[in-house]
Amino acid sequence: MKALTVVASLLAATAACAQPRVPPRANVPAPSTPAPRAATTEPAIASSGAFPEGDVANLVGEDRAWHARAREAVTKGDLYLAKRILLRLVAGYRRDKLLVAQHEWVQARLDAEAKPARDAMKAAPLGAVPAIPSSFRLARAARVPPRPTPKLALRKSTKNEVTDEARWFESAGPLSELALPAPETLVVFHIDVEDAATDRVLGRLTLGGWLEETPAPRLRREPFPPWIPPSFGSAGLARVLRSGTSTILTYGNRYLFVFDEERKLVRALDLFLFLYPESHVKRAGIKVGELTITTPEASTTTDVTVQDNGPRHDLQWAEVQDGVLYLSTSYNGYAKEVKGQTAYVTALDLATGDVLFRSAPLTSNSRNFVLVGGAIVTGYGFTGEPDFVFSLDAATGKTIQKIAAPSSPEYLAWSESKRELAVRTYDHDLLFAVE
Repeated sequence: MKALTVVASLLAATAACAQPRVPPRANVPAPSTPAPRAATTEPAIASSGAFPEGDVANLVGEDRAWHARAREAVTKGDLYLAKRILLRLVAGYRRDKLLVAQHEWVQARLDAEAKPARDAMKAAPLGAVPAIPSSFRLARAARVPPRPTPKLALRKSTKNEVTDEARWFESAGPLSELALPAPETLVVFHIDVEDAATDRVLGRLTLGGWLEETPAPRLRREPFPPWIPPSFGSAGLARVLRSGTSTILTYGNRYLFVFDEERKLVRALDLFLFLYPESHVKRAGIKVGELTITTPEASTTTDVTVQDNGPRHDLQWAEVQDGVLYLSTSYNGYAKEVKGQTAYVTALDLATGDVLFRSAPLTSNSRNFVLVGGAIVTGYGFTGEPDFVFSLDAATGKTIQKIAAPSSPEYLAWSESKRELAVRTYDHDLLFAVE
């Protein structure tokens, strides 16, 4: 029997700063026929001589169906799916030059699609949003068109099962946040001999099951836009929010970019200071040791300190409307841990990056908020703390309505046609009429 050397390495590319509540990946058997995909809003990429076409003669069983699905994904412009399938096929049929060429074509196309946005992000000056004093409320009103201020009236309150989010989103529809491309996992085997039996074993090891991540029901599951760069420097893409004709991208829970409907970058922001409460940003360094340097002339001892900025806020949601960028930020913990400085809605002038206003604290830690007429409707609550639905003036951030909720508001969905606001709290489903 011929000597055989096998070296296995696992390469896993996962999205940095994973979002909370993302379900674990599950092993799902591969389909016998190509599965239908959701329609894409991206321009379709027609099959052409540019994509290396041809038949991979040695594909066996379900692998042929996966290869067909990869070609279909290329045609529809679902390049991330095509790349993921081809990457796994290359692992199992590593000597097939056509599969390698197809994967490289897809990767090159992804790089080319994302290049304009990537170049714009690299070239744009990052505007640092400052830490905001706890007393700050209003610099100037946002210049937004006059709109009626809605009045919320509770119509129905029903207990839910706490874990039945999927049922609620079937009715309310997903949020405007896109699911990120599924992580790529590839096992690469380097073999020093050609052996058909070994090839079949490796094919089963790498392609015997299909790793497919099912996004949370709150996320839109559709072909991921290839024009969006997967990283900014060392920060991985964290979130993609669609807001009207704008697209909001965040990287590493620090950097935020706003693109318009023509994919032109209109604002680049660094949220580092903004995401810390004022009382913590100015903390003194913490001594962790001493360092002594001795020379023939003398010895010098100095303190070794680290900077602890304290608890950090998370960006909960963002929307763009009428040239204003609205941001909801909160600390995932008790309000007393940050001296009550948490759960705000802040408005920035999209043209200048200037901070316009910030709401009162303990106003917004729901997973999203909605813009209804001339108001921002959001919610706040936490274990052992009061729970409310808030309506805020979209021009000034001032509280218009404050309605008690049975538990912490988590998601909000606005129906323009029905003039209804659905609110999912921890253990209740609320329905408000909007007058």
